[in-house]
Amino acid sequence: MQLIGNEIYLSFEDLEDSGISPNTIKQGVRRGFKNWQSIKDPADQRRLLIKYETMSTRYKEMVRKQFGDPRLYLMGKEQEQEEEKTSSKAQELIDMMGYCHHGFFVRQMTPEKAREHARAAAWMEFLIDVRLKIDAQALGYESKAELWGIVVECLEKENLSCLRARHIRSLQMKVKQYKKDGPGSLIHGHRGNQNATKIETEEQKEFLMALMADPHKIPTVMITRLYNREAPKRGWEQITANTARNFLNRPENKIVWTMGRHGKDVWKNKYEPTIRRKRPSAPDAMWIFDGSPLDLYYRKTVKKWNEKKGEWQYKETYYNRMDMMLVIDGHSWRIVGAALSPTETATAVRAAIKRAVQERMVVPVQLQYDQGSGIKAQKWMFKNMGVVTTPTRPYSGKSKVIEPVIGHIQNMILRYFDNWAGMNVRAKRNDSQFNPDFLKENRDKLPDYKELVRQFEDAINVWNNLATKHRESPNVMYAKESVGKSVDAFDFVTMFWQKRNTTYRYRTDGIQLEVNGEKHLFNVTDPDMYRLLVEDDFEVAFDPDCLDFVYLYQDNEPVRDENGEPVMAVATELLPMAVHDLEEGDRTKVNKLLKVRDDLVDDIEEVTGDLKRVTESNLKLGVRSVFKEELNTAETEFKRFRLDIDEDDVDWGRILENEYVGK
Repeated sequence: MQLIGNEIYLSFEDLEDSGISPNTIKQGVRRGFKNWQSIKDPADQRRLLIKYETMSTRYKEMVRKQFGDPRLYLMGKEQEQEEEKTSSKAQELIDMMGYCHHGFFVRQMTPEKAREHARAAAWMEFLIDVRLKIDAQALGYESKAELWGIVVECLEKENLSCLRARHIRSLQMKVKQYKKDGPGSLIHGHRGNQNATKIETEEQKEFLMALMADPHKIPTVMITRLYNREAPKRGWEQITANTARNFLNRPENKIVWTMGRHGKDVWKNKYEPTIRRKRPSAPDAMWIFDGSPLDLYYRKTVKKWNEKKGEWQYKETYYNRMDMMLVIDGHSWRIVGAALSPTETATAVRAAIKRAVQERMVVPVQLQYDQGSGIKAQKWMFKNMGVVTTPTRPYSGKSKVIEPVIGHIQNMILRYFDNWAGMNVRAKRNDSQFNPDFLKENRDKLPDYKELVRQFEDAINVWNNLATKHRESPNVMYAKESVGKSVDAFDFVTMFWQKRNTTYRYRTDGIQLEVNGEKHLFNVTDPDMYRLLVEDDFEVAFDPDCLDFVYLYQDNEPVRDENGEPVMAVATELLPMAVHDLEEGDRTKVNKLLKVRDDLVDDIEEVTGDLKRVTESNLKLGVRSVFKEELNTAETEFKRFRLDIDEDDVDWGRILENEYVGK
């Protein structure tokens, strides 16, 4: 007989024991009578079970006569099984339990009593080692409470005079006392006496500390075993796990073994001396820059080539994250610059700091940054800014004011977005982790990249306007008088724009520049400036993040117009050739460019006319004007020739003789 779901089922054997004929059962099942509904036994598919509720009243009475009320029968059977199971587990614990600190007890009492106390000490050490639920589960118990209940039963069976506990609470109190006083707590009037287990020599202390500092993170119980294994060889007294634990957890010892056991980062965060520093006294006295993962998930479409199908495939991916680059003002904790990037790249670093400077056109007195590769690549930019730079020590979070700011933003603001990804992987509190069920249910509602950017900007705005009981909002504090250095537009170009040593020829369609594999064309719109630039070579300064315009240089000096302003060449816009392709505003742009070109032609024609009039009024150009001296010389020579020769004596036939004549 067994309970499946909420229904009672009986085996053929149960029915036969109740006096029901086997043939009656088989025929009822075979013919499908409603009074003999059956299912296969989940434990053995070859057997059939008969549903009790569908049986006729007659046969139910026969079953009750044999077993009584089926439900009460099953409850009693279940209780018997549980008791057998409990007794079995209790016996297993009793069989596995040994003895502990026998040497300590045998010096203070009879061998029989010492054996009993050593047994009780073993139970105490066992319960101390089972600190977590997972420890109990590893031993085959569902919870610590179940394990402790079995131990209470074991102690009742063993009837130890020095360790009596009728319920879990009293046992917990005894374990607590044992942790405090050690094995001596099991001896009446002997609590607190641990002289026999005292760790006295430097050799003993060094051995225990070395085991605790091992990077394998040996448990205290195993440390105690290794120590006690070595103790007889060196003449030391045996110790308990509690004694070892108390010694190792002393503050003066813990500070020594923590670095070896857990690593330098953990030691620094816990024990490194903190230097208290005063916050910068004014805005822009100091900026701090750092990068960190943005704890917000977003979705994106990934393009991947399928080699088998020979086609591109697009797949929607979820749980993607970006890195955020933040620049904060040390005085107000205001975020003055920010950028998003898949990783901490030099481009993202430059974009964040550019945004910070561009907001008020001010550079700070000092800039603090970490040693990330993306930041190191921008040291040329820091030099151009003319600020004092102070890189922080690697892996030293305490030296960066920005670390708590990032933590506050992640914890106080980002958690209210539905796509919150939780705090970093080292966060232990459940409240610092995202709810995976909620995120899975709302996976299709995750934002795309553009929506993520808006969320990021909203979070920055919230932080900058967030006031607390103890301080004003960052925006209010940053509005105070700045101590930074003001910069103009050309200073900004010098700081952040790139200038290549290569020269570029300014041709009739402008000057062409290739950036990140793409070609860009720039030209000037002033006809007079065009006349000065065309067919000349220039260096080009450009902003790789915004190629709307560039500045032209020659010999490392900016080219300037008649007013002394740097010459700017703007990006050339390709305009439609066909009228069909024209959009609103294109006709105006075309007409403007045509006017510039016509104005240039008119200017050149006017200058050409002026030059022509100059030549006509001052120079009568022609063969006799240009080659006047040459022609005068030729005429003089001809006249002299005629004076020197008598024409009658000249044999003109010979002089004019030509080998081709007459042929």
